Amino acid sequence: MAILRAGPFAISSNSFFDEPATASLTILPVNCAKDTSSASWPWKRRQFRQIRDNSGLNTIQTYQNGLPSDSESEITGTGGTSPRIALSASWRYQAVNDFNITFNYSVTTNSTSSGISARARVLVNGVEVFLDEDSEEVNGSNTLTLPASVVPSVVIVSVLAVGKRDGTVEASYSVS
Repeated sequence: MAILRAGPFAISSNSFFDEPATASLTILPVNCAKDTSSASWPWKRRQFRQIRDNSGLNTIQTYQNGLPSDSESEITGTGGTSPRIALSASWRYQAVNDFNITFNYSVTTNSTSSGISARARVLVNGVEVFLDEDSEEVNGSNTLTLPASVVPSVVIVSVLAVGKRDGTVEASYSVS
């Protein structure tokens, strides 16, 4: 079965957008399953990074080529600052058949609070399909099956680390 290829970018109401000048939360690249072989239409994702340390809050959002991966090592809060790392990637996909992705993640905090300080999560079309969270540390590898989809489906993978005041955090993830 053939699919009319959407993209190269799409929003919920229009599957045929060109790449915008700046990255957007709602305008996402459209990929063919996990196929990274096309030189003329490279696999893309929206990359989001938000880091809080003693110098303040820094947020970066860009479009990147290739399967998602990102890491931030040992952010330290000083002067009463609680360090925070939020890393994520999002994209849309079309696929004739179900296919698998493997989500690898590691999040470490020095938090001893009773709340959630370390989290790894995957959403598909707004539905949580994977969650691992703890007060101090989560790490692992999880293989997920993404369903066939003619209309571009949205995938979001993310990791979050929130440390205690004057503490340290680190986080990383990759999709293969």
